[in-house]
Amino acid sequence: MLHKQMIEDYAKLFPYLALEDVYKFVSLTTTRHLKAQEIYIDYNSNSKKFAYVQQGMIRSYYMQTDGQEKTVLLRWESQFFASYQTVFENIPSQQIFQALEDCDLLELDYHKLEEFINQNPKFEKARLAILQKMLIGTLKRVESFILETPEERYLNLVAEQPEIYNRVPSKYIASYLGITPVSLSRIRKRIVEKRKS
Repeated sequence: MLHKQMIEDYAKLFPYLALEDVYKFVSLTTTRHLKAQEIYIDYNSNSKKFAYVQQGMIRSYYMQTDGQEKTVLLRWESQFFASYQTVFENIPSQQIFQALEDCDLLELDYHKLEEFINQNPKFEKARLAILQKMLIGTLKRVESFILETPEERYLNLVAEQPEIYNRVPSKYIASYLGITPVSLSRIRKRIVEKRKS
């Protein structure tokens, strides 16, 4: 059975498609349930799946040579993610994608999508919309490291996902923001003090 919220999200994303075409597009997907801490895409995986988060929180990270994990992506409800290197460059994933909570995903195999679009060219615009949405998200993240302070990045993240602190360990939030856990603690303390004054 197709998820009602997901149908509504896709209909908003593809306003130029009739509802029956939205159902056709979504019918290409398969469902996947992940347990908390389960790895979805492992290092060196050749997975060419796009995933849509129906429920839950996904983290993507690099394992650095010193054994430290560098969180580079957090995705939650109504968001897409994929191993871009694998999908677009055919390079095994250099990142690890992990469920931070129990997750319900909708998977879309990129090979299957290409075959479908070759037979149904009118859906090419839908594929481009997904790619554009993902690209814009990536560009905004890069820009945030150039144009914003760590505190501004933190405030924007909280504005976008108010429950982030209840859903993601602080060490992953700090890594995602490009700061240490100690710096994150100071930022949070400073924000609380500003609100009190």
